[in-house]
Amino acid sequence: MAGIDRGGCIPYRGRDAEAARRTVCRRAWSVRSGVHLMNPPSRAVLITGASSGIGRACALDLAGDGWLVYAGVRREEAAAELRSAGEGRIVPLMLDVTDAGQIAAAAEMIARQVDARNLPGLHGLVNNAGIVVAGPIECIPIQRLREQFEVNVVGQVAVTQAMLSLLRRPRPGGRVVNVGSISGRVASPLLGPYAMSKHAMEAFSDSLRRELAAEDIHVALIQAGPLATPIWDRSMPETEALVEQAGESLRQRYAPLLSAMRGYIERTAAGADPVELAVNAVGHALSSPRPRRRYPVGRGIARRLCLLRLLPDAAADWMIQRRLRRAMDSAGRAGG
Repeated sequence: MAGIDRGGCIPYRGRDAEAARRTVCRRAWSVRSGVHLMNPPSRAVLITGASSGIGRACALDLAGDGWLVYAGVRREEAAAELRSAGEGRIVPLMLDVTDAGQIAAAAEMIARQVDARNLPGLHGLVNNAGIVVAGPIECIPIQRLREQFEVNVVGQVAVTQAMLSLLRRPRPGGRVVNVGSISGRVASPLLGPYAMSKHAMEAFSDSLRRELAAEDIHVALIQAGPLATPIWDRSMPETEALVEQAGESLRQRYAPLLSAMRGYIERTAAGADPVELAVNAVGHALSSPRPRRRYPVGRGIARRLCLLRLLPDAAADWMIQRRLRRAMDSAGRAGG
């Protein structure tokens, strides 16, 4: 894995370094020693969007920690990979969060299996499934906007509704971890649809947490900054295609913005934080006796969120526009 030395630890500075190092080294030790194979699992968790990125990393880490992991995927190849890597602790299941039939089937299967294993129910639900629809709002087909919300918001709510009866069984109750983004607090140009969906996840997390507090079901939100996952690699080609389809006039109008976005994504990917930081935050939210309500994840993310809360909108707009102009100037020089 990129950014990890041969000792299995992440060369990174500060508290984030230690958190990520503990996550990776703990998993490596448990797999090497076979500790996770000696005892049957006592806790079960469902993770949506477990094919890659944060979801896959969380599935492997929690399985290494002794959890029984139900990993929601949409491709059989991903299911086979997780089944092999999990050494009996990962149970992949076909779960498209926009498919009501698959959600119901997953809930029924998990209920049967936890009963058969004498587990009290689900101790955790990690709502991680997500897609990125990006581009100028003027160019976004309304159907794609609906798909963004169906996956990133409605699908998460549907899965949570289906799993709540299982989350109520343990005492104290289970935990819900929603994987959000810093885009849920600051909406950047060309990321409108994605940011809208992540703003909705902020409200969903707050409302759900307050509704379930009396039942001891804790709800946490991961506010992730740029992480080394493949989700952004897939978004840029689609964004450019959407603008092309919108016509020549709009293509020329938004060409400088798109060039700036392409450069920003490339620079961000080069300096992205390791996904293990999010894995560690999810693990804390699921297991700590004092879980937090929000987990800013990434270098400087907590500081940036604090600054945005204090700044007037006009000042935040000025800062974003200044960065955007610099990115556009840089893209223009590179293209010229």
